[in-house]
Amino acid sequence: MVGRAGLSDPIIGWSSHNRKDIFWEITMLFLTYFELKENMSDQQRLQIADKLNSAKLFPPEGVTIVRWDATPDAWGIVLFEADSAADAFRAIDVWRAAGTGFFSVTKTAPAMPIQDLIPVAAEIQQKLG
Repeated sequence: MVGRAGLSDPIIGWSSHNRKDIFWEITMLFLTYFELKENMSDQQRLQIADKLNSAKLFPPEGVTIVRWDATPDAWGIVLFEADSAADAFRAIDVWRAAGTGFFSVTKTAPAMPIQDLIPVAAEIQQKLG
């Protein structure tokens, strides 16, 4: 699991019974595949990026960019943590709002590290018999 504090770094809180309880601040991990619209110039893309930066709209509150990779063929991926699905929506939609046609394709989904996914898949298989 991914978390701002991480599952290995618990946040200690106090319950009404005055005993220590352990809480984790969990964020969701999202992976977005994108293709940039080919008929948009680099200058237009940079203007959109400047517009978002100057308005402090990207990344939106509740979103942490983990990795952003692009290819020479104008496609790439963004791996980010978000506090909610709404924050994940904002992270991609601000680019569309700032520049119509910025992306020709986006695909965003919740994601998790493979080492965390293996036990989940094993549990499913075990329950199926």
